[in-house]
Amino acid sequence: MYFVRWPRIIVGQWWRVRAARHRQKVRKDVSRSSLYIHSITAGAATVAIILLPFTDARLLLSRTHSLEEMEIGIEHTQPFTLRLDLSISGQVGILELSHDAGEDVAISLPESWDLREVRGGALAEVPADPPALGFTRWHLPSAVTISFRLPEVPSVLLAHNPSEIPLQIRLTRVDLEDGSVSRNVVLMKNTPARVW
Repeated sequence: MYFVRWPRIIVGQWWRVRAARHRQKVRKDVSRSSLYIHSITAGAATVAIILLPFTDARLLLSRTHSLEEMEIGIEHTQPFTLRLDLSISGQVGILELSHDAGEDVAISLPESWDLREVRGGALAEVPADPPALGFTRWHLPSAVTISFRLPEVPSVLLAHNPSEIPLQIRLTRVDLEDGSVSRNVVLMKNTPARVW
């Protein structure tokens, strides 16, 4: 009976030792693979931090706003109507803005839109804040019309009205290639609205 138990004990210990060695090997493999993944992630983050000062902020922001959709912001303290007249030829456009408010209105437009013309007042009467976050904030007095050249006309334009005061936007859109004219009136208060 003593000799019968002896092989079982040896075989049992051998399997326990083998299982323990296998568990240690698995732990080493897991720790090595997680160490490898962490080192690759840390290296990529380091490279990104080093290269970030050399990238153009406008390039980074332009990826967040595609040409399919652009936004404008309108700041005011009393109800008024903003007129937008858009002329399109191919992908290029000209946008004219005017309003009937009895006050100056601040309008934030994409930085890529170039001021083309000021009518009804001097250029000095339409000051602009320095560009920030891809937008230029223009201060538009009443009875003045300003026009901008759009290098590429977005397919969607969203307007933001952060004030609690209602705003009416009257859009006239003229396609110079096919001669079509479309008009739209948008009433907005707090939430963003699609102008076109």
